[in-house]
Amino acid sequence: MLSPAVREKLSREGPKQLALAIEVRRNGEASDDAPPCYNCGWIMVRRGACYCCDNCGATTGCG
Repeated sequence: MLSPAVREKLSREGPKQLALAIEVRRNGEASDDAPPCYNCGWIMVRRGACYCCDNCGATTGCG
């Protein structure tokens, strides 16, 4: 499930622009072994020993 902000961006800019933004985001912050978020599917970002989703705020269990 996409966040409201992402859905709005998709409706305004179309799938091609959103796909490009997601690819840039993946290359910029997520590591190669980062899992998808269990809540929304976004690629998670490492925060110390755990992962955090910048889209919905879910974590893999660390504070």
